[in-house]
Amino acid sequence: MTAASVMTSDHLQTLNEHLAVDVAGEMMAWQSIRHVPVVDDAGRVVGLITHRDLLRLAARGETGRLAAEVMTPVRLTFRPETPLKVIIEAMITRKWGCALITDDDRHLLGILTEADFLHIVYGML
Repeated sequence: MTAASVMTSDHLQTLNEHLAVDVAGEMMAWQSIRHVPVVDDAGRVVGLITHRDLLRLAARGETGRLAAEVMTPVRLTFRPETPLKVIIEAMITRKWGCALITDDDRHLLGILTEADFLHIVYGML
């Protein structure tokens, strides 16, 4: 199995790095998601904001910050043809909740989350 066979690729939500991180929170609530990839002006993936990041900001009373100030920079993305085993190993080793699937120019093609893998396992039972 490859990333392309199970990744979510429809209705992907991204946030421009120059927008307020509060927009990510609205997206998460509206779409019932926990991860929002951050893109630059050319649409290339540069970072990720998670639900946990937003909880941390709220606990500190920090609002109105830019996505670029809060995001975790994304240095590793995967191609659609990457075997799932490679992606799972990376997620386990790095303690990631998701993996981003991009093209050669780092434009987002899809996302794989822990929930996607639970669906796979459930289907096997």
